[in-house]
Amino acid sequence: MASDRDKSSDQTILLGLLDAVERGDVTQRGLSRELGVPVPRALDAVLQRLLRKEPAERYQSASALTADLQALLDAVLAGDP
Repeated sequence: MASDRDKSSDQTILLGLLDAVERGDVTQRGLSRELGVPVPRALDAVLQRLLRKEPAERYQSASALTADLQALLDAVLAGDP
């Protein structure tokens, strides 16, 4: 189970991520390099797909996004990085 310190760090990283997305600072280079904090590759892949310039390269349905987010959540809960 995550400690309060871990949860606080996670919240800080999430706020930084949301701020970077809002400012438009997130590019195809990847979030870890943009934010200077480690972002799990699976999360980076989902976010990069959401931010693609070409609509055909983005998620084509909410159910496809939901499936990837559920797989990511399952992996995190199982202890996978």
